[in-house]
Amino acid sequence: MPEPAITEEVSNSPTLFDRWSRSYDDVGLQQSTYRGLHRAVLAELAERPPNDVLDLGCGTGQLLRRIGRDHPGTRLIGTDFSSGMLAEARGRVPTGAALAQADSMRLPLADNSVDVVTCIESFHWYRNQAAAAREIRRVLTPGGRLMIASISTFTSMGANAVRAISAQFGQPISALPPAAMLTLLSDAGFGITQQRRIRRRSPLPLPLLTVAQRLD
Repeated sequence: MPEPAITEEVSNSPTLFDRWSRSYDDVGLQQSTYRGLHRAVLAELAERPPNDVLDLGCGTGQLLRRIGRDHPGTRLIGTDFSSGMLAEARGRVPTGAALAQADSMRLPLADNSVDVVTCIESFHWYRNQAAAAREIRRVLTPGGRLMIASISTFTSMGANAVRAISAQFGQPISALPPAAMLTLLSDAGFGITQQRRIRRRSPLPLPLLTVAQRLD
């Protein structure tokens, strides 16, 4: 299997996510918003343990830490657009995990280099989700698995409303409904194995977990 070409880029841009990184690990926020999603992903991985995992939009490394705990020896890679998030992650991820600052549409990895990609609560921020999906397919091995948990509305009308409102605050959110997510991933060369809502205690909309497999 080709080794990923990880390159570290440094940016000190004072983005929303850089600022958010300072409070992202708040226990209340993690338990109410992210722990249920992490449990769902870990349950999927337990059924077929991975050789290597790319956590796309890894934030402060919480999921990578839990994957490393449950699957010691797995090669772990995390990418995030925010230098602030990565600075926090470096003190949390297991020894040997590789971290890189990267755009979701230009991942610093070789073709066919990882067998699992996770993307938890970041896909709805991507400005070109179709291009990101194609890039994910590129780095996955044939038959490799993708797990996306993303804010999701029930209708296209709802998605348009969310995008219009969030755009007024400078960070538009593309909260694809299930059918739109299915179409987007199918067009990128994935077969969908399941979609389900994940319950959580947060007042945020229920996220949609989509599990897909790269088609040859």
